[in-house]
Amino acid sequence: MNPAGAPRWKHSLGTIYRVGYYSRRDGLDCIWLVNEAGEYQETVDHDYLSKYFDVIQTSEEKSLYGAKRPQIDPVIAARKRRRSR
Repeated sequence: MNPAGAPRWKHSLGTIYRVGYYSRRDGLDCIWLVNEAGEYQETVDHDYLSKYFDVIQTSEEKSLYGAKRPQIDPVIAARKRRRSR
């Protein structure tokens, strides 16, 4: 995706995405954004990510490709987590 596509993200302001595992086929400059449902939704490169997104937390994950790692689960809202306790 290039910066010319930035206006189409306006409807998603405030949405939280996670970075998914990289694909060996795509390379390390193709970043997969994972939506709140745990779906791999979009790809961006490092320049686009740093220009249009705010990083709010980093992971200590060491496996870039997710080898032998579990699938990224959906985000569970805090209000729903409190009810299940």
